[in-house]
Amino acid sequence: MDLNYIGNHGGRLPGVVDLNQPNQTTGALPLAASYPYLAYVDYLQNNEISNYNGLEATLTARNFHRLSFLAGYSYSHALTEEPGTGYGVAVAQNSINPMADYGPTNFDVRHHFSFTPSYTLPSKKSPLQLLEGWSLQSAILATSGLPWNASTTTNLSGDLEKKDRWDFFGNPADFTQTSSVIPFYSGKNIAAMPAACTAAASSLGTTATSLVKFGCYAQGNSVMIAPPPNTFGTASRNMFRGPDYVDWDFSLFKNIRIKERLTAQFRAEAFNILNHKILYQQNTNPNGASFGCACETPDQAQTNPVLGLGGARNIQLGLKLIF
Repeated sequence: MDLNYIGNHGGRLPGVVDLNQPNQTTGALPLAASYPYLAYVDYLQNNEISNYNGLEATLTARNFHRLSFLAGYSYSHALTEEPGTGYGVAVAQNSINPMADYGPTNFDVRHHFSFTPSYTLPSKKSPLQLLEGWSLQSAILATSGLPWNASTTTNLSGDLEKKDRWDFFGNPADFTQTSSVIPFYSGKNIAAMPAACTAAASSLGTTATSLVKFGCYAQGNSVMIAPPPNTFGTASRNMFRGPDYVDWDFSLFKNIRIKERLTAQFRAEAFNILNHKILYQQNTNPNGASFGCACETPDQAQTNPVLGLGGARNIQLGLKLIF
């Protein structure tokens, strides 16, 4: 058994800010006098950081009464500023305060468990080797959901970046993506909204403005509404989580010895043997259709339904010669 703590800190990572971000009160461009023909003045600098902390545990068994396996578990948290290590460089939501984008990386998986056992069945001399050379293999993978960022292409803050987050009230776990959309309540009918929506808007003074124009999302005991005009929302980057990922693959092997140095191996393999529905995070724009819905499997969402993960049960048979 191995038990490790893994820690990593990165500094002076590349980040981009807009030096010409409009004043949220007046709408004036700071560099308009010098560069009246420019809307954006994006400046690349080494201003970002990242942090990773993880507990990693592995348990290995080798040929224990014909059973071998490798089990692994990690509990970790990876944080950085947008968009996350390995995903390129993007302009901060608010160039005056880039650290407001500090949050989970796009690949931050809090819990990751894998189990890959292999069991060799007892052999007995028999005609045609029918009771010899059988083994079972399996691979189980279970992870918690990936983070997702609810940002809109509507210019709410007035900074022209069109990547603004809304105001969120409640528990982020209430907005975990599932196969159904997060309920939306149109601002055209304020009376039909949950009381939590109107209470949140009233606390911000936006009942007659943003709430009417953009409506409200409500699920569980939590709500999300558009922020007051020319302000940034309170929702942090990647504060919500997508669906968990659970997959079980199984295989049956049969070795047939032909000669001393030649063996034929018959393989029957089943991927996603339980035909379990696996969903993938998507639809993260509050102004888009089906907001909050994980409506596709990972392979389909990434346009790779043949070789990708998350598809329906797939069974394949094969014959392998070992010499």
